[in-house]
Amino acid sequence: MAMKETKRYWYITVIAGLYLVLCSISLLRYAIINFRSDAGTVPVTVQLLCLGMVLAAGAYFIKPQVGHKGLILFTVGTLVAIGTTDSKAACFHLVILCLLMLPYIHIRRRAGVSSNSEPGAPPNGGPTAPLGNSGVTEGLPSVS
Repeated sequence: MAMKETKRYWYITVIAGLYLVLCSISLLRYAIINFRSDAGTVPVTVQLLCLGMVLAAGAYFIKPQVGHKGLILFTVGTLVAIGTTDSKAACFHLVILCLLMLPYIHIRRRAGVSSNSEPGAPPNGGPTAPLGNSGVTEGLPSVS
């Protein structure tokens, strides 16, 4: 379900801002580590996820829909990359993912989309609407 609104949500703006700052700092740190031969290396997947997160966070401030989807994508990617190696980081990114998904859940609920509703069923248990002329006439059936 795509968001039709280009509305910015305050909590997603905060997440995007934090990701932008923290991942930019991390990328600089990774570059220093990579250029210094005695400091070791940082896995390429970590660097790419961090770069993707910076780009998605920056895109959120220019085109909210694109940036929002990018933030979701790279948060899922980070969760997959973390796996079971760091439970605290996995929990943190899972909470962030839940927050990022809230607008999609909210829009779906506001639109009244329900997978178990029946056609003609009243909303919220109210009275049913008449179905119109169903072809049934009153009285006894005729025998021909």
